Amino acid sequence: MQKSKSPTVTAAPYRRRFRLRISTLLLSLIAIASIAIGVGIVVRFIARHVAVGSVPVSATTSTISLPFKTRVLYTAGAPGPCDTPGKSHWFAGTATATQCVAGHLRLTMQQPHVTSTEGFRYPGTLPKNYAVQVTINNLTSAACGGTFLRVTNTGAYYFAVCANGTWSIQKYSAGRSISTLAHGSMRQSSTYTIVASVNGSHLGLIINGVVATAPTDTAFSATDHITLDVSATNSTKQSIDFFDFSLLAIE
Repeated sequence: MQKSKSPTVTAAPYRRRFRLRISTLLLSLIAIASIAIGVGIVVRFIARHVAVGSVPVSATTSTISLPFKTRVLYTAGAPGPCDTPGKSHWFAGTATATQCVAGHLRLTMQQPHVTSTEGFRYPGTLPKNYAVQVTINNLTSAACGGTFLRVTNTGAYYFAVCANGTWSIQKYSAGRSISTLAHGSMRQSSTYTIVASVNGSHLGLIINGVVATAPTDTAFSATDHITLDVSATNSTKQSIDFFDFSLLAIE
């Protein structure tokens, strides 16, 4: 009887499969390394460029990142007379009409060319360096809204944005002397979230997360009170709604 021959085993297919597996493994490792490098770049970018502090506000507005660390001193969803638990800390200025409308404070000018204000005195020791965050909407066509910081009987700094997207930082000195320290324009919006800050000689303004040019000035360092304000770009009487007010200590 003739013996059957054992089948010949060829190594080539196995080598090809082995090479294919090695190639697949190498491609996977390269892909993982690329992802890791990309994540590292993103993390380094965030570490370098994202602001140190952030202030969460209500669901109606987004979180604003700030280029400094802050501590919340006071908040009011609806400021002024609409701030029921803290109503005694607020006071209306001259030629100002105030209304509480749908959880907002509405300030309306009562005389042309006369800024309407709602003042606030912090019930405690206000630090020298601080920031105010507030959101405004329902701006009438020629309205400008914002806040005065470091207000005393010698002057104040005014931070404002107008309905058309123009903004400014101004110095008001005794005797009604007004000088513009910085100004510009941004994309027009129906709602503006403003963060105005006084930090040493640095005056900061962030509008809807966009950092405006920050000037320096040493004229005023003390604060008696702060105000929320509405003014006009023409001779008409304008109004604005204010909400989500926060007073922040800069640390």
